[in-house]
Amino acid sequence: MRAEQVQAFIDVTEHGSFAAAARHTGIKRSTLSASVNALEDSLGVALFERSGNSLQLTAVGESVLPDCYRLLT
Repeated sequence: MRAEQVQAFIDVTEHGSFAAAARHTGIKRSTLSASVNALEDSLGVALFERSGNSLQLTAVGESVLPDCYRLLT
C-alpha cells in the first residue's frame, strides 16, 4: 500500500467518480483507476462497487475510509 494509492481512493470517494477526481486533482483518470486497483489488490478487497458509470463504496470501502484519512495526516 502506497500513499498515492490511498490518496487516489480518498480523491475518488470525495469527488464521486474517477472522472471528477481527475478533473479536480489534475491526475489522469487512468492513473487514479490504476492506483485504486492496486490498493484493492494489496488489501485483497473491493473498495468500490462499479456498475457502468455508477460507483459506490462497498461496506469494506466505507469501513477503511476513516483509516485512510488517518494514514495521510
